[in-house]
Amino acid sequence: MTSSQQAASLAQSRFGGKVLRVQSTSSGYRVKLLSSDGVVFYANVNAQSGSVSRN
Repeated sequence: MTSSQQAASLAQSRFGGKVLRVQSTSSGYRVKLLSSDGVVFYANVNAQSGSVSRN
């Protein structure tokens, strides 16, 4: 199982930017990030597989 800190680290290493918040979801974590050009976006981290996707 991935922790919220691990989820934040995975999302940040995959997409870059600054982690603003990590929320727990039914399937894992939703990580809110701020890109270097000022755009806020979200990444989903699956707690089982550790896969990271951006939405």
